[in-house]
Amino acid sequence: MSSIKNTQIDGDVSVGRNVAIGGGAVVQGNLLCKGGIKVEGWLDAKNIKTACKGFFGSEELLDKEYPRPLAGWFAFVIDNDDNQKGYLYIARDYSWKRTNDESNPFQFIVDSINVYATQDSINAEIVRAQRVESELQSAINSVVEGNNTRDEQINELQNAINDIEIEAKENEVTLSLSDFKDGGSETAIPVATEKRAGVMSAEDKQRLDTVVEESKNHKERLDIAADDNETRDEQIGELQSELRAAKERIAAMENENAVQEEGIATLNGQVAALSSGLKLSATLSPSVVYRGEDSAITVTPTLANNAGSVKAEVLTTILGTQEQSANNVASKAFSFNAKIAEPNASVTSSATYKGMTLTTKSTLYARYPIYMGAGSEPSDVYGTSFKQPARISAGGYTYKTTTNSNNQRFYLLVPTDVTQPTAFSMGGAPLAMGETTDVTLNEISYKVYKSANAYNSGTVLEIKVE
Repeated sequence: MSSIKNTQIDGDVSVGRNVAIGGGAVVQGNLLCKGGIKVEGWLDAKNIKTACKGFFGSEELLDKEYPRPLAGWFAFVIDNDDNQKGYLYIARDYSWKRTNDESNPFQFIVDSINVYATQDSINAEIVRAQRVESELQSAINSVVEGNNTRDEQINELQNAINDIEIEAKENEVTLSLSDFKDGGSETAIPVATEKRAGVMSAEDKQRLDTVVEESKNHKERLDIAADDNETRDEQIGELQSELRAAKERIAAMENENAVQEEGIATLNGQVAALSSGLKLSATLSPSVVYRGEDSAITVTPTLANNAGSVKAEVLTTILGTQEQSANNVASKAFSFNAKIAEPNASVTSSATYKGMTLTTKSTLYARYPIYMGAGSEPSDVYGTSFKQPARISAGGYTYKTTTNSNNQRFYLLVPTDVTQPTAFSMGGAPLAMGETTDVTLNEISYKVYKSANAYNSGTVLEIKVE
């Protein structure tokens, strides 16, 4: 039976100073910490309340997951056509509101969907690699220690082999061999005399053979030790190579982790900018030019948020093959000289801010000129003095002219690429018009509108056209 005392308290407990818990702790109810929390191990939490609710494939999925968002919440919805672009939604009046329109999605600079999971994987891999590095270093130390022992044995064997001495005495030759284990041996060999033919007896020969055999054994042990030493050197080299590779992997992962953290900081800055209502707009002056004629056009892009203008790192406008840019400005008027051949030309403006690019597109309209005046036939009003401002519709304007001779009619020549008129009036009453005809002037097709009545010289004609 355990000698540790167990105590159960059914009421409340209040501790005025510190509390140390040697084992685990289970809190069945809520826990309120009025100070900071430091976790030296891993934080394993099923649910963590955060303002960012993540990335969703559509607005419907976001509403389904969080149908009643609270103030301060935000989320991202990926663009259906390009998963590198999307829209920022913020909580307002318990519903989700998109902060940028469909024509102006923002660019994700980092892989925002996987960046946090990737960072956790990198941190886990760094811990594992550091553990491998420690194990490799221990193995190397063990090999080096064993190698030092082998070196000592080799030196002793070499000393033993070298310590063979032959000493000539009066009646014998002494052969001595030192052994580092048993202290060595000594063999006496008798010398030849006039009574003996040989220098040693059979017993002496056997003794000498024993010495030679011991020498061979010492030599074999020396070769084995040298081979073991070479193997140890190879093992050390392999372990050192693995250690260098592990250190390189750790350095690469730490660098990748730093890049990911920088990307997160950049994304947070972009979220803050978009949450402030950051938007790029552009104006064209004029918005309609004469088709096929040289025209001066001014395009003014402006970057602003709910609080006012915001300086962009770079503002750029592209019209056809022409491109102009300016640095560190909130708005810039770019002047272009261009000849627009098609009815509509796209003008693209972009702004770079905090690592993201906002774009907006405008349409520059190009139409053939409208001609208006008094004359006897359509060609009488086809000239520079009768040329009207560039317009996309002939209706919605009042045209004024004065006859300079008798029997002149009111003529309005409208090119077919312009919206045609539907009604004419003068002095508040409908104006009778003649039959509408077609004419081609300088390879351009026109509709010809003329008054049914002719007027005398000096008549002022003020015609309202719908």
